[in-house]
Amino acid sequence: YWGLYNLQERIDQGLIAQNFGVKEEDVIVFKNGNVIGADDMYYSLYLDVIHYASENDLSKPEHYRKIEEMIDIQSYIDYYCFQIYVANCDSVSNNYSCWRTLSISDEEYYDGKWRWILYDTDDSMGMVEDLAEAETDSFREGHWTNAPMDDVLFSSLMRNREFEQRFVDTFVEMADTVFAYEYVNQLIDEFCMNYKEASVLSRQRFRGMEETEEKYLEDVEVIRDFFKRRRTFIMGHMEDALEITLDDVDEKE
Repeated sequence: YWGLYNLQERIDQGLIAQNFGVKEEDVIVFKNGNVIGADDMYYSLYLDVIHYASENDLSKPEHYRKIEEMIDIQSYIDYYCFQIYVANCDSVSNNYSCWRTLSISDEEYYDGKWRWILYDTDDSMGMVEDLAEAETDSFREGHWTNAPMDDVLFSSLMRNREFEQRFVDTFVEMADTVFAYEYVNQLIDEFCMNYKEASVLSRQRFRGMEETEEKYLEDVEVIRDFFKRRRTFIMGHMEDALEITLDDVDEKE
């Protein structure tokens, strides 16, 4: 017995072409500081975004509009809302990826904007003690390296009132829908049962026979408990980090 394995698609041009209907040869994929399957010269296209954010005040509408031409704002917001909510401590400065088309036209997704790719969320949802727990303030801490509020692009965008409002709206919506405890708890039950037998055997194969079903279920409860308590903590952390009150955020000047 060689254990439990999950197959996943490689993050490259083929993945993007298949899922977004763009030409594979016209896709640039940036992953952890490297251009995947293309000339490294295209790295400068990503650096242009970071340089612009660091050198311009994005609270000013004219600079924010320029960033909107360079990145898909909602894609970026969705990505960070997810990473922060699940307390992925191995993100921001690691395990990040985005893509764009090289050419620009009126066709969908051919706008030359960077869009983000989510992958590798192992170190999240209570799985790393003191870093990825329900109580963790994932806006400002709980990361192996930089936290979101220390990141150049994220912190620069947060100076813009329009972006901040859009981020908060998305974060609250995610918390109340895809991360709602009742919904997540049901998914945990389904995955727990589907993976239990194979997972226990796999643990015994690589960790030893002391890995029992009881220990497997204890780990599942860590994830379940994370989502049960996460909303209360992370909403408070968001208010503190952004210096807002959710009840009157629309009235903030």
